[in-house]
Amino acid sequence: MNFSENLKRLRKENNLSQEELAEKLKVSRQSVSKWESGTAYPEMDKIIQISNMFNVGIDELLNKDIKEVQEEKQTKNNINKYIDDFLNFITKSLDMFLNMKFKDKCKLIFEECFIAFMLFIFFSIIGSLFGNVFFNAFNFVNQQVLYFVKNLFDGIYGLITFGLSVIVMLHIFKTRYLDYYVVVDKEDLDNTDNNEEIKKNFVPEKREKVIIRDPEHSGYKFINGLLKVLLVLIKINVAFIFVGFCFSFIGLIVSFVLSFAISKTGLFFVGVLLSILSGIVINFIILNILFNFILSHKCKWLFLFITFIVSLVLLGSGIGLGTIGFSKFDFVREESYEVEDTLPMNDNSFIINHYNSNYNYVESDNSDIRVVMSCPNTYTCYVENEDNIINIRTNYKEMEGMKIFRKVLKDFNNKKIVTDDHIEVNIYTNKENIDRLQNNFEEYIRGE
Repeated sequence: MNFSENLKRLRKENNLSQEELAEKLKVSRQSVSKWESGTAYPEMDKIIQISNMFNVGIDELLNKDIKEVQEEKQTKNNINKYIDDFLNFITKSLDMFLNMKFKDKCKLIFEECFIAFMLFIFFSIIGSLFGNVFFNAFNFVNQQVLYFVKNLFDGIYGLITFGLSVIVMLHIFKTRYLDYYVVVDKEDLDNTDNNEEIKKNFVPEKREKVIIRDPEHSGYKFINGLLKVLLVLIKINVAFIFVGFCFSFIGLIVSFVLSFAISKTGLFFVGVLLSILSGIVINFIILNILFNFILSHKCKWLFLFITFIVSLVLLGSGIGLGTIGFSKFDFVREESYEVEDTLPMNDNSFIINHYNSNYNYVESDNSDIRVVMSCPNTYTCYVENEDNIINIRTNYKEMEGMKIFRKVLKDFNNKKIVTDDHIEVNIYTNKENIDRLQNNFEEYIRGE
């Protein structure tokens, strides 16, 4: 940065034209123009005059970047202002508290404690609800990663809530007490219009001062600084939420494309398509709001509101059409096969059903146990007999994900929903064996 650029910046910042600056320096406009273009330099007395006029050092004017110098000075002034305001706030608060009546002190302490308690309850409920939603939405993520993100979120959320609570309590304290009270010396009582009101609150003990209401409100820089820090923390937290909605937006786009795979379902397909499209629009609105909040940009609320109404119309239409289309679907059972096995009957034998299958005892002339199972094609059914314990086992067949997807898709396009939870077990044996099997099972449950 050289003299010519500094001179041009200082002139524009002070709203001076080249003619006006030339007049103040008692030179021609052409001279000022040459100085700013760098083709000529002023004499030393003019440099000193310019330095005094704009309140900058000669070294800063000739060799440094005036903008950086001014910003550095402003930063130092702001820091000093924050410190002065904080100390002034502490001094004024302490002075006010010492001059308050005992009843008013108790009232102030009670109010602040009550506000702190209510804020703690409120933020705890919000944090718990958001934590549950977070875990349910991202339970497919690796648990270690999920717990790391949760701990990070808890830390940020704790800082935000603590900072916000402090700001709320300070603001209420300031607006309810500090802004309305000022200490007045006793000698000023005679010159005050509200003499009678002041005398009621006058505290003669210790320091001859009185507290009266002051209608003027003053702000404190350090509170504004806390608000800025809190806003940064909130924006960091919102950025994590923004990333989450980015993933959900991608998921909705993928779902929109995949929904064309069920185009043969007619109205149900149209309903699903409209519903997903509505979700995409709503997700876009949320992303737009979060993005503008993070970058402190203004939102086009009218456009977003109209878009939201359109998304609700799409959602309502999609649900209605999807319901009509779904009513034409048929619920059918998966094709099944039979498994039969014959087992010897012992005095201590009993049957355990691990998968809550429907099993029935059927009386017959058999002295042994004949087990007949009706099992869906998607399951593997078999019987185990170890140490007089007869286990009825049903395991879901492992299939490739793409095969399952094609099967479900084929059934869906044929407007069929196939269920495979019908596993029936019939146990054929005589009455004596049935009673013994049931009694042995009850003794096993009791631990006898």
